[in-house]
Amino acid sequence: MRKILFMLAIGVLLYSCGNNAGDNEFVVNGTISNFAEKDLIINKVDNGQLLPLDSVRTDKDGKFTYKGEIEFTDYYLLMIPQTNSYIQLLPSGGEELIVTADGADLNKTYKVSGSVHSELLQELNYVHYKHIARVDSLGQIYRTQMESGNVDSLRAQLDKIYTEIVTSEKNYLKAFIDKNSSSLASLFALYQQLAPRQPIFDLSEDMEYFEKVAAGLTPVLPNSGLVKGLNDLIDQTKNAPMQVGMEGTTVPDIELADPSGKMIKLSSLKGKYVLLDFWAAWCRPCRGENPNLVENYKKYKKDGFEIFQVSLDKTKEDWVEAIKKDKLDWVHVSDLQYWQSAAAQAYGISSIPASYLLDKDGKVIARNLRGAALGQKLSEIFGH
Repeated sequence: MRKILFMLAIGVLLYSCGNNAGDNEFVVNGTISNFAEKDLIINKVDNGQLLPLDSVRTDKDGKFTYKGEIEFTDYYLLMIPQTNSYIQLLPSGGEELIVTADGADLNKTYKVSGSVHSELLQELNYVHYKHIARVDSLGQIYRTQMESGNVDSLRAQLDKIYTEIVTSEKNYLKAFIDKNSSSLASLFALYQQLAPRQPIFDLSEDMEYFEKVAAGLTPVLPNSGLVKGLNDLIDQTKNAPMQVGMEGTTVPDIELADPSGKMIKLSSLKGKYVLLDFWAAWCRPCRGENPNLVENYKKYKKDGFEIFQVSLDKTKEDWVEAIKKDKLDWVHVSDLQYWQSAAAQAYGISSIPASYLLDKDGKVIARNLRGAALGQKLSEIFGH
């Protein structure tokens, strides 16, 4: 899905010349500190591939000027060679962009003006990096305090904070899209993630936002490969055959070993309402959700509620330790094959946590109920 971000319809020729931008041109006037008399690569990204189009050399003061031809608003990267340090731009014809940055870290220090969509993308990145910094700080707190007290309590506190950060990021992204659905920057908002394989938006759950961006961009950028790719993605998702785990379907059976080596089938729990939950000890949002599962399990176990948790861990030691620390007193299975787990492959799991609430016949009632949503649904089912 990430590749959709980088699908571009038409190649663009860039060249150096004067400072005034015509209707089909854009100009970038930049100053990069700590980057004097060095080359900056001008890139476009097509089908997931970086396309180096040209380069420009900064002068003794780190200044440079670049002028390019453009047909419609598109995606450019100004990159330091052989690094992952870059400036993201969404220029339009007739714009004269002013860019400043520190050569030590272009990604987090660049500022741009003179380009409406580039400024919006910069705002999006600024908020995103703030959230990432908060997530990174949680790891630092854990490492420095894990020897000083109750690790279980510390982990629970940090997991709760992580969940709050994810919620804050998603609320911001929704508001950003609501306000800027006709800007190409909103397309990038759809694909933000705070951790690998843990996107903020889910295509099936958040389809309305994918459709909102498509509806806003298609009239203004009908020839953009990025926009065409988004529309294709939406059409393919809607027209695809009913997928595994969709509401109303009966899920495939799972038979895996528990920590003692005993083989357990998901189907052995028929007659109960079952939460089928994919997780891992290394998955911070999964661990953050576990206290909520514990609370609901204690409340509804006597009514016929069960949890069947499938771990995507690599080692038994990590898996068993997490079960013990989080006090997870229900059915646990795993083949310890990480993302290659047979169960994860059968269900098409590409990110976790991922869960399915099943009725007594093993049919899906709901997916990915987290936080208060799970308790509300169980309350509807059991009447208290």
